[in-house]
Amino acid sequence: MNSEINGDGNVASGRDTYITNNNIQNESKDYGVIQTIFNHVFERVNGENREDEKKSSSAKDKLIHIKDKIELNFKTAEDIEEVKSYFTQLYTKISFVENAFQSLDSEEQTDIHYYILSHYKGLKRSSENLSPIKILSELTQIFIPEQYSQNPTYRGIAQAIVLFFFDDCTIFEKTKKEPRTPTLFDKL
Repeated sequence: MNSEINGDGNVASGRDTYITNNNIQNESKDYGVIQTIFNHVFERVNGENREDEKKSSSAKDKLIHIKDKIELNFKTAEDIEEVKSYFTQLYTKISFVENAFQSLDSEEQTDIHYYILSHYKGLKRSSENLSPIKILSELTQIFIPEQYSQNPTYRGIAQAIVLFFFDDCTIFEKTKKEPRTPTLFDKL
């Protein structure tokens, strides 16, 4: 490589120092690699967009379901808009949570379902008569390790976990279209 360093005698600090690379061949090679990577990304994005188009009908149905469930469980316009904004802001993270949850074995899934459901039922029965929006907030807190309680990334992921369980009907009231969860006692 053919490089040249010019400066005012202050090369160590980097101030007023200019490094000139006279090797155009490396620069051209780098641009080629960058373009190859960009082309690869564009191919993947275009492929994903086609997949997204196929999924758009089911995604729309899912959003309608979530909207109906939000309106059933949150009574004030302010609370409804707040929860809709959570879903909007965390939609991608909720998808990541869903994928991570599905990778767990069934025993671990059951443990997490029980953990959030028991906390939800406890908050719902609380003598404090908590509003649904307050219950949603309190549930988010149970997933955040104490040392990360002020970390926005942990707060967002914890909120996404709660919204995932809201969507899958583990917590809050179900719409009429959602099937009732069977119990051991149903066939007695």
